[in-house]
Amino acid sequence: MSLGLLFYIEPYVYISFNHDKILLFNTLNNKHIESNQRVIINLITKLVANNGVVPLTIDCVNNKFLKSFINKARLYYIGDVTNVKHNSNYPINILPDLKFMTETEVLNNPVNTIYESINSLYFFINNKNDLVSIEYNNLHTQFINYYANNSEYTEIHLHNIINIIDSLHNSSLTYIHISGGNLLHYSEIEGLINFLKNRTSRFKIIFNIFFTDLTSFRAIATLFHNMPDYFNINVIFDGSVTSNVLASVSKILNSACYEFVIQSNRDIKIIEKQLDFSYENEHKFSPYYNHNNKTFITNLLLIKSKKQIFNQKLSIPALDMKSRINSNFYGKIFIYPDGRVHANPNSKSLGNIYEENISDIIFKEVKDGESWKMVRKHLNPCKGCLYSSFCPPISNYEIVLKTNNMCNFT
Repeated sequence: MSLGLLFYIEPYVYISFNHDKILLFNTLNNKHIESNQRVIINLITKLVANNGVVPLTIDCVNNKFLKSFINKARLYYIGDVTNVKHNSNYPINILPDLKFMTETEVLNNPVNTIYESINSLYFFINNKNDLVSIEYNNLHTQFINYYANNSEYTEIHLHNIINIIDSLHNSSLTYIHISGGNLLHYSEIEGLINFLKNRTSRFKIIFNIFFTDLTSFRAIATLFHNMPDYFNINVIFDGSVTSNVLASVSKILNSACYEFVIQSNRDIKIIEKQLDFSYENEHKFSPYYNHNNKTFITNLLLIKSKKQIFNQKLSIPALDMKSRINSNFYGKIFIYPDGRVHANPNSKSLGNIYEENISDIIFKEVKDGESWKMVRKHLNPCKGCLYSSFCPPISNYEIVLKTNNMCNFT
């Protein structure tokens, strides 16, 4: 029997289902309701299919689970009840329906799609490994911009770098990272810097330098005198750095940012002790998984309670976006000294700049790639989890650890 009552969910409420549970999250006040009651799941399922509203019958209002749920929804401003018995105009509550490009639209507009997708280019300009211990050969797979190996020396030709950047000049490209092994060994380093100074003021340029000794650092620092505002120097240190070294580096290049590679809690304590904030240099800690410190890395990443994820300020578009693209990887392209192009250092190669046009290579990731769209809802054990859109996106740490669920949720 119809009572003329309609239950509706507010349009700022995010709804998440799995096979036996439902979650409603108010994105304005972070209040949420979870339930495994089938009668509630059925009600919300009907509501979603009916433009965000559902009629309430006498059975609904008499059901103790539904009654409690509706009262809580009203209390948390998640939903409400309206009486339409004496109103011939049936209200429609529009739930958010975000639009993304379809596959047909992507295929019909490949150039525009690429231009709108690309955000960051990472050039590993050479692979010279005479400065850093071999244990750091895999830094590039873990968000740390250093790449070297003991293979035959290889470097990207400058004219290829110029052609790639020029071809993307009208795109959404914002960041250009210059990394590698020992950058001083790059045969065209001065030409590269001059090109970036004179041609690319609309981009933010980041040079990543792994510190090994003051002599080498002074040599490379001379290349960056009178650098423009859009040039940024990121100096990477390992856990053995001392306060004297930091003071010297600051005097040589006082505008540099510091990145500290940490492999243990001991590293953190040592570096914090060495830091002298009178320099006021920006700095960050970058964990490194060395295959012997899994507990340390896991503890840094672990989500220990649902409170952590529900305390975030998240909008409906942000939550929906997290279910479609990986913000850690999206828009990033990595180019290696031998010309290989990857959407992620841990993914397979998309192609080679010496054999294909960069736009054609990037389009492979846009259309069929595995990195930019690597989201939890598609991967086990997060697949089907009620909270997959609330957790941080999968990172390179999960990939190298071969563990996706950095949480205690079931």
